[in-house]
Parts: sequence; structure tokens; C-alpha cells
Amino acid sequence: MKIFEKLNLRHFINKCFRFDKRKFVRYSRSLTTNGQAHTLSQIALDTHVVEKGLTMPEMRPGFGQEAVRRLIGNCRSWSNSSDTADPFYIQAIKTVKEYHQTHNILGFVFDEPFRSEIESFVNANDSIPASEQLVFEGSDQFFYNAGEPFPEFARSRHSVRNFSDKDIPIERLTEAIQLAQCAPSSCNRQSTRVHIITDKTQISSLLALQNGNRGFGHLVNKLLVITYSIPVYGSVKERNLGYIDSGIFTMNMLYALHYYRIGACTLNWCDSPKDDARLRSIIHIPDNETISLFIACGIVPDKHFKVPVSQRIEGSTITKIH
Repeated sequence: MKIFEKLNLRHFINKCFRFDKRKFVRYSRSLTTNGQAHTLSQIALDTHVVEKGLTMPEMRPGFGQEAVRRLIGNCRSWSNSSDTADPFYIQAIKTVKEYHQTHNILGFVFDEPFRSEIESFVNANDSIPASEQLVFEGSDQFFYNAGEPFPEFARSRHSVRNFSDKDIPIERLTEAIQLAQCAPSSCNRQSTRVHIITDKTQISSLLALQNGNRGFGHLVNKLLVITYSIPVYGSVKERNLGYIDSGIFTMNMLYALHYYRIGACTLNWCDSPKDDARLRSIIHIPDNETISLFIACGIVPDKHFKVPVSQRIEGSTITKIH
């Protein structure tokens, strides 16, 4: 390639990444939190934080008060200006009420002014029932539909944050990976790579870099680090395909793990350059692979446990026919 062609290509690469940066800065919540979409996304995020806390193996009474405060404030703001039938808004109210109800059953008394704030909110929404996180009485019930037709099978898969101390046979994981390999990828380039972390010390060190496993990370038996290989992509127009390909593979992987009766929970890898370097100092991942996400794996307990209800919005809500 001639030098002027390289310069033109480098200019085009910079232009594409500036395009990505401009849209992210303009529309994400990174630098601004104005607008209904931002408020609703924060409501959904904090609802999930509270739901996770309610289903932890050892729920910590009084957890998540900051998230609950934000939920109450954002729900009050939403009720004054927006669609009060929105499913995220309704689920947030239900979750705050379950949070309040759960602590009342435990006899836990909140300090003021939080106690008055949550009680006022609960009383103001007395027509809306409290949510109920999903309860399973052991692995047999959790995997009851693992062999059923796809609609029942897909709806029976949930993220699990409660694992027993049993070990996952490596053979079962490799079988699940082989099954997940039937996922499509761009031009069948199959860029996704799976790193199985088995050492408990390494698992603990890696999870310390990720902020979504608090309360259950110590129970993880095997950790999967999902990456994609950059060299399989050529044009700068393909700059995001690695995340797409690894994302499609990951969903297939989650279904495969469920089929093989392995509990799993996806963990976002939202890293900084420093975090990326720290991770690669703990386990060897080639520099030409980009880390996409983690999957925490474990054997589901044979006793009573909970998973977040994670209410899904209707398909019609996210669909636009052109």
C-alpha cells in the first residue's frame, strides 16, 4: 500500500472513531443526565441493583439505600411529567415496596430521614403491589424446563448469583462451548475466544476489577472471560463487529450452559486502560484480543434460592414496523 493510501486510510479511521465518540458524548448519560430516556435508564439500572440485593445468598439488611433514594426521586419526577404506565416506572415502584416489605418482615428499622422517605413513597403508591423476586427450591426446579421446546426453555433461563461449593467438570464447560459455537458470526470468521479461569485466587483477583459481583463473587466456581480476536476484521467499518459477534456467541453460550445445568451470570466488562492492563497481568490474554465480558459459573444449589424477577417489557414496546 502506497504512503498516501495509508494516510487516507488513517484519516478515515480517525473520522469513524470521532463519529462514534460524538454520538456517545451527545446521547449517553456520560456527560449529561437530562431527558426522559436518561431518567428511565437510571430507573431501570437502580431497580436492577435493588433486585440483585434482594436475591443475594446472604442479603445484607439495609443495603442499597442510595439506589432506593434515587429510585424514589426519579419515580416522583417521572410521575409528574411522563407516562405513568411505563413498565420500568411501575416495576421500580413494585421493587421499592418489596424492599420496604422485606425489611419490615426482618424487623429492620431504617434511620431517619430515610425511613420517613420510603414510607411516604410506599403509602403514596398503595394501589401498586410489591414485586416478588423469583424463588426456586433447588436445581431440579430451576432446570425443570431445560429439555422443553425453545419457548419454555428460553423463558426458564435466569442469571444466577447463588452457587453451591460443588465443582463444575471442565468437560461440561467444553461441551457447552462446543454447542455455543453454532452461533452465527460475520462471514463465519468466528472471532470469539473463551478463557476458562479455574484458579480461585485468579478468579478473586479478576472479579475485584469488576463491580457487578459484590455479594456473590466468592461463590463463583469457574469464570469465563469472553474475548474477540481483532485480526479477523479488516475494514474500519467493521470496528464494532467483534462486540456483535462475541455478544451473539455469549447468548448462545448462556443457553448452552443452561442446557448443561450450569448456573451462570453475565458480568459486564466496562474497563479503563488501567483495568485492562491489570487483568492481563493476572491472566495471559494476547494483546490482539479485546475483552468483551465475563460469565460467572457455578453449580446451582439444591436448596431454596432466589433470582431477580428482571421484568421484561413487551416486545411491541421495542418494535417499530416500517
